[in-house]
This record gives sequence, C-alpha cells and structure tokens, in this order.
Amino acid sequence: MKSDRRHFLRRVLVATAATAVQKNAWSRENEDEQEEKRNRYLSRLLGGLSIGEPFFDSWIIEQAYPPMAGAVILHLRAPNEDLFRIDVCKRGRTALAPSFSKHLECFVMDGGGGEATYSSEMREALWVIVEALESNPMIDVLSEQLFTHRERLKFFPEAMSRAAKELIPTVVEGEW
Repeated sequence: MKSDRRHFLRRVLVATAATAVQKNAWSRENEDEQEEKRNRYLSRLLGGLSIGEPFFDSWIIEQAYPPMAGAVILHLRAPNEDLFRIDVCKRGRTALAPSFSKHLECFVMDGGGGEATYSSEMREALWVIVEALESNPMIDVLSEQLFTHRERLKFFPEAMSRAAKELIPTVVEGEW
C-alpha cells in the first residue's frame, strides 16, 4: 500500500515538474517573441538609425522603449561616454525642447527643469534623431500615441518627477 502511494506521489511530482518546465519554456518563447516584435517596431520607428550603432559623430542610441507614459524613451550615449535619457513627446503649440520637428519634441530628462544648456553637438545629435523619427511613415500613428510634455506633467506627475532622475522608464498604471 505504501509503495502505491509513493509511486502515485512520484508521478504527481514528475507531472508537476514537467508542467512547470513546459510553462517556463513557453513563457520564455513568448517573451522572446514579444521582444522580437518590440525590436521590429523600434527599428521601423527609428528609420535609418539603429540601436547600438553610431550616428552623427559617434553618438549612439543604446536603448529604446516603445511609448510609455506618453513618450518614446531613448538612452543616448555621447562620444565622451555620458548617458542621457531622451523623452520624445508630441510637439505642443509652442516647442519647449532643445530639438523639435513638426510633430515631435526631444526632451533631455536631466533634472534641469528646462533651464539646462546643451552643447551644439548634442543639439545636432537630437536633431538627427527627431528628423529620423519625423521622416518615418508611421509618424501620424506615433504622434497619436504620444502626449505633449505638459500633458505628461499633468497626467503622470510622479513618473515625470522620477524621469528627471532615472534612466529607466517608469511603468504607469493605465499605460497609454
């Protein structure tokens, strides 16, 4: 009797372990698939710019995030190795960012509160980014997914206050 019970318990444990392994493999496959979709989207979004590849005098987009809290978020590495968080927002009536186009603005999230000054080289690098995004065939769809900087301050005050200090985008409840 005890051996039947042990045999049964062993089978249950083996089945449970096998299910967990399958579920874990499926989860990783699903994550890989989602990561691939995200990378394809970002590649189309960035136009001629590539993540990890140098552009304009050795500037590099190290990381890109699809729209979060009303902005596309980029990590931009300068030639001197400084790392900046750039939030690409929908352009407001009056452009506030150091770089802007017809539909978009590139904000440097550095805690300067809009008072910081930027080198001409950085401004040029931001112009290259905003122009690449603007020339994208998806620009109308993209600009509908984004908020202006002022709207972001209104709708996501906590995320925006953290954005001035952190590189990692803050996930907000009710993601837009």
